[in-house]
Amino acid sequence: MIQRTHSAPPPPVRVLGLDPSLTCTGWGVIESFPTRPQGLCIAHGFIDPPGAVPDGLVERLLYLSTAVRAVIAKHGPTHIALEKPEDKPRPAIARTFKRSTLTLPLYGVAVGVVIAAAMEAIDRDRILTPAPSDWLSDDIPRPNRKDGGDDPDFHKERRARYAESIWKLKRNALGVKSKAGNVADALFIARHTLYRAVAAANQPRGSSCTARSTPTS
Repeated sequence: MIQRTHSAPPPPVRVLGLDPSLTCTGWGVIESFPTRPQGLCIAHGFIDPPGAVPDGLVERLLYLSTAVRAVIAKHGPTHIALEKPEDKPRPAIARTFKRSTLTLPLYGVAVGVVIAAAMEAIDRDRILTPAPSDWLSDDIPRPNRKDGGDDPDFHKERRARYAESIWKLKRNALGVKSKAGNVADALFIARHTLYRAVAAANQPRGSSCTARSTPTS
């Protein structure tokens, strides 16, 4: 009599996505689910440090670091993904994510604080830093001159409403204006990483799965 053994399915992948900022860091947690390619939205929110920038820089960084650590501890992600700046953005990407020479250094500081918090919690190879060109897929609404012009809040809200429809959340569950957009972007960053992590987990042993976003060095 031949006995057949069935390998157990891989454990769920849970990704914490972060859109770092000194003013409002969006975050979202997505977990893999067999019948939901987009995953399940487990939790979402934003970190809104008090104090002025740059006068309250130290206080904001401490607040951000403490809050990120608390989110990681509460939700126990298997992977963490955070956006990194685009090296040479295409015009469409540049219109979507504008950062001036004044805000970019502060953004970099926020990214560093978030990476440090992540590295305390999980292995380095499970921390990914996709650029916008990696995670901004074709299905995500992008700015255009006919619809919303150059109003960043308008376009962030469009992404938020679209994220709510994907993960079957109530309308305005992510909030409004810039904060809602930051949370939505964090969820899209998490989704990008979820696809790759699930694909890697389902690969036969001995094979490799290549992702565009790279682990932190």
